Amino acid sequence: MDRCFTCGDCDPQEVVEFVRVRIGSGMDPEDICEDLMTRCLAPDCQMGGLGCDNMTVVLVCFLHGKPYEELSMRCILEPMPLRTRLEVDGEY
Repeated sequence: MDRCFTCGDCDPQEVVEFVRVRIGSGMDPEDICEDLMTRCLAPDCQMGGLGCDNMTVVLVCFLHGKPYEELSMRCILEPMPLRTRLEVDGEY
């Protein structure tokens, strides 16, 4: 998760869980990005600009030569490593 990443009113941990659940369900990365944008973009700019910026979502899946389905299974079966949780929370 990029440290400068902000997505409307979503905190970074919420975004990680959002993506992880969808990868675990087998959803394609492109569709995950679309869902995240839909979730985070404001429907109008009446919220003081929150979620009204130009936004780009890039989801990079490091597959290490293995099928996407294996990553999907790992998202279902493995808890998020402590180091990742700390990095996401900004405590690392």
